[in-house]
Amino acid sequence: MISKDEFIISMVARYNEQKSHNLFINSINLLKKKSKFKFKILLVGSGINANNQKLFNTIKKFNLDHTIILLDYINDLNAIYNASDLLVLPSKYGESFPNVIAEAMMCGVKCISNDIGEAKKIINKYGVIIKDINEEKLYNSIKNELMILKMLSDLEKKNQRYLHREHIKKNFDIVNITNKYINLWSNKNII
Repeated sequence: MISKDEFIISMVARYNEQKSHNLFINSINLLKKKSKFKFKILLVGSGINANNQKLFNTIKKFNLDHTIILLDYINDLNAIYNASDLLVLPSKYGESFPNVIAEAMMCGVKCISNDIGEAKKIINKYGVIIKDINEEKLYNSIKNELMILKMLSDLEKKNQRYLHREHIKKNFDIVNITNKYINLWSNKNII
């Protein structure tokens, strides 16, 4: 159960070494030990369930089984994004255009990501990019964003969510991207 006074931090990614679930969980362990924030973690993606013994044992080792909710694969993520205060993408490699960042921001969610692929371009000034990510840097970024969120009024939070959505709509709308692609190729002299 999630109470109203708890922040919701989400990570949406299939269970795979590339996605750095262990780094994320280690950072959450630091957050639980070193901060007084009340929070729940939503882990969503293929292989994110109690049958995944490696993941479940890591969560249990840090006594985070009452903090982390395992949700496995979900087809429609809008409810997850809309419930989230932060979305974290700690992938260390293999990302080109991380859709989860654009999707979450379209729902108004602030994102924290490793500096990978197009994450910096997607997030722009509306979230946090971490260079050379590690557990301590991720922990500090999450902690700092929760401190900011705690200080914002409801109206300020609403305005922030609006700005995140507008940034994605303006820069990554599928119609705009398609038109840019068509214009690019229609102006080229193809040999």
